[in-house]
Amino acid sequence: MGDKLFKSTACDILDCIKRNEIPVNGELCCPLSQTDMAINIGVSKVTLQKISSKLKAEGYIVRLSHNKWALTEKGEKTVAALKKLWAICETPPKEEK
Repeated sequence: MGDKLFKSTACDILDCIKRNEIPVNGELCCPLSQTDMAINIGVSKVTLQKISSKLKAEGYIVRLSHNKWALTEKGEKTVAALKKLWAICETPPKEEK
């Protein structure tokens, strides 16, 4: 998925959608606008649009309607894997004896 910034921002977008999910008509979705999501993760709206378009094209997210986003099964699995990695990275290394 491109350079390091793109990967980081793509992960941030997936995480933002996951963190802001609410049930709507029996489906989980993120009701944030693109502007709100961009502010939430600290990127421009143009950057968010560019990367979210790639995430959508690659099957990680779907746009259900105006201001409603959802993770696909692929996106859910990716977020779960990222959370495990982030947990490992945030754990301080064990001291050698």
